[in-house]
Amino acid sequence: MVSRWVPFENVQTAVRWNGSQASVYAWDNGENSLINRAIANAGLNRSSVKVLPEALVRAPLQSGVRLVAAIDGYEGQVWNDGVILASRWWKNKPKREEWISFVRTANLGPISSELANVEPADIPIDTNSRGLQANYAEDLMLAAAAPQHRLALGALAIALPLFLGMKWVALSATEITFQGRLDEIYASSESVRAQRDEANRNIDQINAILSLDPFPSQFQIMARTFELLRGFNVRIVDWTYDRGALEVSLEGQGQSDLDATRFIEIFERDSLFEKVSARTLPQARTLRMQLNVTPLSGAAT
Repeated sequence: MVSRWVPFENVQTAVRWNGSQASVYAWDNGENSLINRAIANAGLNRSSVKVLPEALVRAPLQSGVRLVAAIDGYEGQVWNDGVILASRWWKNKPKREEWISFVRTANLGPISSELANVEPADIPIDTNSRGLQANYAEDLMLAAAAPQHRLALGALAIALPLFLGMKWVALSATEITFQGRLDEIYASSESVRAQRDEANRNIDQINAILSLDPFPSQFQIMARTFELLRGFNVRIVDWTYDRGALEVSLEGQGQSDLDATRFIEIFERDSLFEKVSARTLPQARTLRMQLNVTPLSGAAT
């Protein structure tokens, strides 16, 4: 299902579990992708390199907001109960207005002075394997037995329905010298690896079924919607999508924020949407929009 959320043909993923919730990290694994070009430029053999999302191997935060000094650039993160809800990457330290915009988009309520002036933090590499997929936990532990270059990739934490954007950080030569619990890891992860192998054997059939959907992925639809709403004093409070039919409820601070005609014109001008209608609910300060999603070119509906 992850392949339907991300705009890449060749996707590689990693997962960190926290109880019943999972943070999914996804990145472009195509031949000419940024990460594979970085591997080639570093003179490394692609088949012998394991890509680890940087956000996955940094010590997690239970709840709160932080600005992480990454290997390349800076990453803003919003955490709740040990799960990343939103993230954004900047090449340089974000300006105060950029940081406030990120925090405001994450719907964290009133922005205090302390929250508006967060300083970058150098978060250590976390060698605790709890919550990682078995194959990634093994990689962290085996690094001491077979030191090698590792490329750190700051990936997007997908936490629908909130999508803030994606940027990638590249190229680290981080050696994690941690020895122990190897036999325990192999034994405890045996069933997980067997399930992973079974899933890989079924992937062609799954992809064939998914290709029957003539519409863009819901992830792409959501990303375009956030892009069109950028700069408006509204937030999405309800999202319903079913095979090309989309209903979105927007909440504004005042009646002037919910001009139905203005939003209809904005979405009608975009090639991804058609047959847009909207009605305002004054008492609830809510605008209810109904839209059709345009099928992909050449697809049969």
